Amino acid sequence: MPMGGAALDLTGVPLPEETLLAAKQSDAILLGAIGGYKWDTNEKHLKPETGLLQLREALKVFANLRPASVLPQLVDASTLKKEVAEGVDLMVVRELTGGIYFGKPRGFSTDENGEEIGFNTEVYATYEIDRIARIAFETARKRRGKLCSVDKANVLEVASRL
Repeated sequence: MPMGGAALDLTGVPLPEETLLAAKQSDAILLGAIGGYKWDTNEKHLKPETGLLQLREALKVFANLRPASVLPQLVDASTLKKEVAEGVDLMVVRELTGGIYFGKPRGFSTDENGEEIGFNTEVYATYEIDRIARIAFETARKRRGKLCSVDKANVLEVASRL
């Protein structure tokens, strides 16, 4: 089904209703690249990535699991030193729908000096933090039993402390 740039070219929107309906009726979705330079100057609601955010929101998909491993046959092809790349086996768990993705207010304005400014608001509810932490812990337990939590507590104190 078309989505992103392909959908924009075919239908004029980044996530057509037919695509969303098919996604909701599917057991799984295989998603490839959705954008490119061709649509970089489109207004926000007509950018390919807007379709991706709409899909995440509609399907309530909040966790992205990104495995990273280096196959022994390819360790010498890495730009990293062999002793660094060898044996890498990570799963990055990334939150997709909270925080800055959907936080409000957002937009453009003018500050007290007349300068144009842009802003996005990062908002997290405790349930959003809890659910992504649970996914990370469950994934770690099933894989190797190790978890490393990375956040921006040094500069983004609210979500980290909440």
